[in-house]
Amino acid sequence: MRVESDGTVVLEEHLWRSAGVSGGQQQLGIRNTNDFHYDEDRSVLACQRVMRGRDRGDVYIGTNHGVTLIRDLTYNSHRHAAWYLETPRADGSVSQSLQAGFNWGLGIGPEGEVLVANDWLVGILQPNGVLADFDRELTWEGPVPWSYKGHNAQLNSLESFDHWRAIARTKAGATWVGSRDFGLWRMEQTDRSSANYTRVTALPSSNVTALAATDGGIVYVGTQDQGLWRIEEDGATLTRVETVNGRQVLQLVYDPTVAPAMLYVLTDLGLTVLRE
Repeated sequence: MRVESDGTVVLEEHLWRSAGVSGGQQQLGIRNTNDFHYDEDRSVLACQRVMRGRDRGDVYIGTNHGVTLIRDLTYNSHRHAAWYLETPRADGSVSQSLQAGFNWGLGIGPEGEVLVANDWLVGILQPNGVLADFDRELTWEGPVPWSYKGHNAQLNSLESFDHWRAIARTKAGATWVGSRDFGLWRMEQTDRSSANYTRVTALPSSNVTALAATDGGIVYVGTQDQGLWRIEEDGATLTRVETVNGRQVLQLVYDPTVAPAMLYVLTDLGLTVLRE
């Protein structure tokens, strides 16, 4: 959708132009870029716009299956932080079933990295600025590698849902993830597939709905039932933001392109703008 100068909202285009072979000139909507017969991204759950840097203006959407990159009216779909469920067959072979998860958690890191958090896994992608490269999955190698892809072994087995709903990363390199059922966690990466996760027990809610990291090192935490909270630059001090009304935080959008920077906070009682 596009917002006009007078505030009206109009449909610019139902996206269908793919960076790859998907559909040719057929206006099919978003299909798999490498093969338009696969229609896997049916529900958009999250959306993030790159606010600055080399890829400013790019849009990422999290769907029921993966993460899609949109540049102007052309897309590349998709990448997913996924794993394979292996089931033995009677003949001794093993079947593999891709477990992709719903991508509710989506963010842009301080260096333009794409932060992904779905029902099972947390991932960090390193885009190279080339739209056509985004879906070329070679895991740790290739043009757009995962610099991290793993699960919270301190919380659950890989097969169990962690229900991640939000993710953010500070300039200092601290990564925060929020769960629908298991609260707020700080992730300290140890290698490309493992990390130490520490739960923030001081947060009086197990249901985190949104996260935003500011240039000043502050992390804002939106909850389903306890309003908006703030973690100071020390990564430990946690306080409730009393100036924001509402117990249910629906969305956080940080805009560093203005001075002072703005944080849009959408709650069940309306929209509040905080200035840094």
